[in-house]
Amino acid sequence: MLTELAVLPEDGVTRTPDHLSDAEAASLPCAATTAWNALVEQGQIKAGDVVLVQGTGGVSIFALQFAKLAGARVIATSSSDAKLARAKDLGADDTINYKSEPDWSKRARELTGGVGVDHVVEVGGAGPSRNR
Repeated sequence: MLTELAVLPEDGVTRTPDHLSDAEAASLPCAATTAWNALVEQGQIKAGDVVLVQGTGGVSIFALQFAKLAGARVIATSSSDAKLARAKDLGADDTINYKSEPDWSKRARELTGGVGVDHVVEVGGAGPSRNR
């Protein structure tokens, strides 16, 4: 919310941990909750699952981290090699640059020995897919 002061019920708020900046804390209720819902609540992720995260934004990075905590294998996609290197540093097992590899879905299937992935965290929203 965009306000300097607000009166809220005490059970509806929580203190920001000291180790998080305001920007980091602000991402938790949106990006982290979305990723958690997708993989844990709805996806019922378990150890050994394969997760493909599209992009390297907040939801995808939280999904990568939640998936790794669950014992899953993660494949990350991006158009930026620098962002893919960061995803690797954060635990991605495999990465695919969809600009240099436009048929990235075939590459993901190859990486899984032809089986495919168990979960896809797609953050582009509704509409036609560029890479079917």
